[in-house]
Amino acid sequence: MSVHPHPHLPVPSWPAAPGWAVTGRAADPEEAAFRAGAALAHLQGAMAQPGLPLTLWRDRLALEAAAATVRCSGRPEGLAELRDALHLARPGDPLGPAGEIGQAWRRAVTRPLTARGLAPLPGVAPEPVRRELARSGAPIARGRGHA
Repeated sequence: MSVHPHPHLPVPSWPAAPGWAVTGRAADPEEAAFRAGAALAHLQGAMAQPGLPLTLWRDRLALEAAAATVRCSGRPEGLAELRDALHLARPGDPLGPAGEIGQAWRRAVTRPLTARGLAPLPGVAPEPVRRELARSGAPIARGRGHA
């Protein structure tokens, strides 16, 4: 029996992230920044792999971001409940507060990372987005062919 969920697909060729970069607590802000940089460098390499289904990955990241937002807001819904609220609701069904947060994140990952692209999202003011994009540089490009 194969542990690879889809044995007909090739096994990803990139190595796992270094354990020291993704486990344990950093001793100080400098170590935290170093670990974050290492994790982001690894993530960049993983994203560059051909055949990575970027649309599915963005949807998964949006779901996890929504779950974190729901937790921060003090709501009891977890990742599974949020996923079910989003994927099992019929068109027009009320999603509830947690589902609305999830829906906002799903819309956010489909829009360009610009002030204009993110402005239609509830609670996103265009001016802070403009400031952040100006500070951070050019918007992040979406993957070609897999977006």
